[in-house]
Amino acid sequence: SHYSQPKLELFGLYKALRHWRLYLIGVKNLRVEVDAQYISGMLKEPDIQPNATINRWIQGILLFNFDLRHVPAYKFKGPDALSRIRIDEDEVDEVVESDDDTWLDNIVLLTQLLEHQNSANEKVIPTYGPLTLPSCFTSRSVQESTLQKIRLFLTTLESPYFTSVQS
Repeated sequence: SHYSQPKLELFGLYKALRHWRLYLIGVKNLRVEVDAQYISGMLKEPDIQPNATINRWIQGILLFNFDLRHVPAYKFKGPDALSRIRIDEDEVDEVVESDDDTWLDNIVLLTQLLEHQNSANEKVIPTYGPLTLPSCFTSRSVQESTLQKIRLFLTTLESPYFTSVQS
């Protein structure tokens, strides 16, 4: 791959946080332990020459409220090898290009709407966008259907019927 080891470690952290975001958003006292010391530096001081893809990863990581701690590799007991899986350069490019990060835009736009609401004392109802809060365990059509039912419940307070995830 044409990404360095530190950038692959950053990508691994981004993918892990993105994968579990439904369970991590709003969590207080979240601690992320990594064995790569330079991730903290990359988040605080990105490269001098900006790379749009890496900046998106950093943007996605910084949306979470967490304490990043370095744990030396010999003491590290968590999952490892997020960046050590051997993949072809074409596969990395495909993963990076196909990665749906529109949820980052949705969160940024929602934050701007809420800031405007607070400053103008207006009630702003954010628009619903597909795949804003997808679950990592179901297909996209099931995710979309579930979100539509939740939206309907929140607007009408009518109890929705949910099918089992296992069915």
